[in-house]
Amino acid sequence: DKGVSVRTAAYVHALDRLDRSYLEASLDLGAGHFRTFFLIVVMVGAGVTLKRLVIPIQELVNGAEAIAKGNLSYRVPIRNNDQAFVLLSQTFNTMAQAVETMRFDIDQHRAMLEITLEEREREFEAIVAISRLVNHQTDLHSTVEQALRVSHSVLQAHTISLALFDDNGLISSIICVCTQCTCDTPGSCENCIRKQRLRQSLYLMQDNILKLAVEEGVTTFIDDIHSPVFDLPPALQVSLDTLDVGKFLVKPLILRGRTVGALIPMRPKAEAVPPRAPALMEALAENIIVLIESWQLQNRSRALTIMEERRRMANELHDSVTQ
Repeated sequence: DKGVSVRTAAYVHALDRLDRSYLEASLDLGAGHFRTFFLIVVMVGAGVTLKRLVIPIQELVNGAEAIAKGNLSYRVPIRNNDQAFVLLSQTFNTMAQAVETMRFDIDQHRAMLEITLEEREREFEAIVAISRLVNHQTDLHSTVEQALRVSHSVLQAHTISLALFDDNGLISSIICVCTQCTCDTPGSCENCIRKQRLRQSLYLMQDNILKLAVEEGVTTFIDDIHSPVFDLPPALQVSLDTLDVGKFLVKPLILRGRTVGALIPMRPKAEAVPPRAPALMEALAENIIVLIESWQLQNRSRALTIMEERRRMANELHDSVTQ
């Protein structure tokens, strides 16, 4: 019996140690599972945090860099996550759209300024070119024709003519320049026939439109040659129709209180008048008046020189006869 009790006690002790070992192993295994589960939870939480915070912030950073590099069309994608980031992304895109619109407006204004500057440069060069003609006059007709060609290029008129008046207010000379007049030999081509029709039209204006310019010295703009408001003679309307002229302007050239001529640009009815045309007409008219005045002064100077030379020759002849 004593031996059985000893063996029984040994078995119980062994079983107790086995249970303890199993319990410890079970606890270690549970702790490992818990650590694994905790690590998974942390990784999932980090992924959610990355998606909700880091990615939207990085997208905003990318957008700012893109706009800084000049890509004003870049937009940050709107993600349905945190409301604060949605609002921030929308605000960023609104700002980017405003910057892009502002840049477009600036580019448009710059392009318009460049075009305007080019137009002003052409106008200035034309005025300077006409002014230089004052010091290089040969005869009035050729000088004024050169001035009209320069004026024609900047006014962009279909036709431009100058009618010079005598002391009685009647046409004494007509100089014409038009886009289709390239032949200088009278009667040899259709272009010269156009010049003849232009002169004929101006003579038909003598008793109405040009008479008003001479008497009142006012600029007259006819925006429709067939309008009953202006009551142009039927023959003048027909003559202008053959030249494809639908509108024209008569700018009197007034020198020392007397109308010495009229500058007359003509256009087809469908052709719009450039906004700068009236102001440019004033500047060109003033320079052409200077040309005419310079020519008159030169003529007077020549006449005085000739008279002085004749007087000198007469005196010498008288002295020789007396001796």
